[in-house]
Amino acid sequence: MKLNFDAKKHLNYKQNFTVAVDEVDYREILKPGAVMQYFQDLATTHAAILGLGYDVMLAQNLCWVMSAMSFRAAKYPRLGDVITAVTFPQKPRYAAAVRDCYILNGDGDVMIGGTSKWCLLDITTRAVKGCAHMFGYGEDEYFSSVPVEGGCRKVGAVSGFEASDVKKAEYAVRITDLDRNRHMNNARYGDVVLDTCAMDELNRRTIKRFDINFLSELFAGERFAVQKADAGNESYFEAAKAGDGGAVFRAVIGWEPL
Repeated sequence: MKLNFDAKKHLNYKQNFTVAVDEVDYREILKPGAVMQYFQDLATTHAAILGLGYDVMLAQNLCWVMSAMSFRAAKYPRLGDVITAVTFPQKPRYAAAVRDCYILNGDGDVMIGGTSKWCLLDITTRAVKGCAHMFGYGEDEYFSSVPVEGGCRKVGAVSGFEASDVKKAEYAVRITDLDRNRHMNNARYGDVVLDTCAMDELNRRTIKRFDINFLSELFAGERFAVQKADAGNESYFEAAKAGDGGAVFRAVIGWEPL
């Protein structure tokens, strides 16, 4: 599939990349965390180009926060592949800004399509603020696409599974996990989800679809546990903080046999 958009008409930003060794797993295919980082970086850069970037928002005591992301892979880029990543904002609703992203191969075919949902927070009060009024663009300037059916869906809790079916892994937030807001980079959760899987799973199947909800922040030194439960061709994940047990993220993977 190719994207039939007008680069001069539709709001978009694209950038070429060569897939690097630290962005792939031991199979030499792009990791979920790297997919998320590409999409997050494109969103950040394009927001700045549109006059809605980090520094502009910070001056108003505001910041963009991602609440959910989904992506679906037709084929994963491999180590050394030259790819193009492109992003399009959807027309925002009152307090939700949705952004679509794609990774294309050298022929312009879609390899991965994704979508993410963002909100604008007051840094001091952590209250969600309206953002639709900040986007003064016409209807025809938005590129209409559906990279993931039912993207940014709500992911259910792992608590619905029998205890005997749930596996658990524990982690601690490292300094290198932090972003410039000094909390754990959302894209790192993609690596955490992959780390919670067993190698034998990855040797016989690959991630076709990935959905994640971001529920609360983690800071340096904090510990958290991830629970994983399998149901057919899907695996569910839920991370909770040590101590208060507050949920950090919930995710679900849709698997496809190799």
